[in-house]
Amino acid sequence: MTGFFQDTASQASKCILAQRSVSFLGHVISREGIAPNPEKLRAIAELPLPRNVHKVCTFIALASHYQHFVKGFTTISKPLHDLTKKGEPFTWTEDCLQAFRALKDKFIMAPIVAFSPKPSPSVCTLTCC
Repeated sequence: MTGFFQDTASQASKCILAQRSVSFLGHVISREGIAPNPEKLRAIAELPLPRNVHKVCTFIALASHYQHFVKGFTTISKPLHDLTKKGEPFTWTEDCLQAFRALKDKFIMAPIVAFSPKPSPSVCTLTCC
């Protein structure tokens, strides 16, 4: 064997085959579809209120990774984005609080994004170097 297959065979302990679900880049991929990783959602749910621009930016970055699971993400998160505008004072408002809580609630109840309803089986192959 040469090349990729030789390298893979020598690292058999890193190979996982025939799984019903796979965690990959913060998501869980299964036959039902793609869902956010529950551990990541738990981390979002446990985040305290941001008290400065840096913490708001951190929350927005984490939340943006899962925005395709939240209908209206851009509209909901607008008050938080407004807090990060350069030269603006950090003023936490009721709108910011509502946006923060709404996003956290929506992530907790994030749906599974289903695959196309094809009757044929699908194979997901991931190769990491």
